[in-house]
Amino acid sequence: MSTDYSKHLIETVRASRRKLKPRQRAKPPKIVPVMYPYAIERRYAKTIYSYVSPLIEAVNAYIEKHGEALLRGDSADHISRAGNMIPHADAIPGTGFKLLTATLTSWVGQYFPEQNQGGSQVYMGAGSEADAVKLFADAQWAKQMAGALGVSFNTAETWWPDLRSRWAQDNYRLIKSFATEYITKVNYAAEQAIINGVSYNTLKKQIQELGDVSGVSETWSRNKARFLARDQIGKLQGQINQAQQTEVGAGWYTWLTTGDKRVRPSHAAMEGLLGRWDDASVYSDDGGKTWKPKTSGMVKLHPGQDYQCRCTAIPYWKNILAIADYGLAA
Repeated sequence: MSTDYSKHLIETVRASRRKLKPRQRAKPPKIVPVMYPYAIERRYAKTIYSYVSPLIEAVNAYIEKHGEALLRGDSADHISRAGNMIPHADAIPGTGFKLLTATLTSWVGQYFPEQNQGGSQVYMGAGSEADAVKLFADAQWAKQMAGALGVSFNTAETWWPDLRSRWAQDNYRLIKSFATEYITKVNYAAEQAIINGVSYNTLKKQIQELGDVSGVSETWSRNKARFLARDQIGKLQGQINQAQQTEVGAGWYTWLTTGDKRVRPSHAAMEGLLGRWDDASVYSDDGGKTWKPKTSGMVKLHPGQDYQCRCTAIPYWKNILAIADYGLAA
């Protein structure tokens, strides 16, 4: 990304390694694993859920108080010209429920405005989480460089403001979509309850399974919040890693999984293999001598780019060390 930074790093490493004996320079670089920010992910999942919890509270309160009337069609019954009551005969929830969902939809529009996103609580909250991931990644980066190169090295990181802003905007959009999707699911559940003639208790349970603020851990909305947090935190860490590495000229990386049972086979197939930041479709199993197209069983993305990916990229320091050692006394 920046030739100047690459040259500066080489000069810094060379000055440090000039003090080492040849046998010390011959040792392979120490590989420091990149940790995944689990604590940040868990916190962000709770934060995301908190943004939709007002919707969930409003719906649960309405169903608790007006659920039975809803199933009777709380406004669809009307009086004929002869004065007789004509029963509810369609599958549309009454005006009370429609007013509630319209109010919630309007609330989403006000809470997630198309204009002035930067001033919203959601956008600012996403920005704060991005900063936390960046601090975490910086600490990991410093450990990697110290372990492998024996130096501390800083860059201007002019890429960070733009990356931070894009990530916050993407998350703003995703969380808004999350809130809208919840309302859609609630509407569908109510309509299906009327069509199928289900009981009030059944509808109440279905609504609570979508999002119960009492703390039930496996509702749809809580799982959705966890999914978004894991997916977005992993993506941001991967993007930061890529920017840091390419900025100093580390164009190759070693793929590292978390090593647990949640690792997908297509990701496990890349464990320990080399990848290239300029081409996610190839890999090397011989130290970069040859590059092969990825097989059908390999993920064709960089670490962190696939959905919910927690894999990381370890810079391939051997290239930088080889350049830095060139010309030093053997």
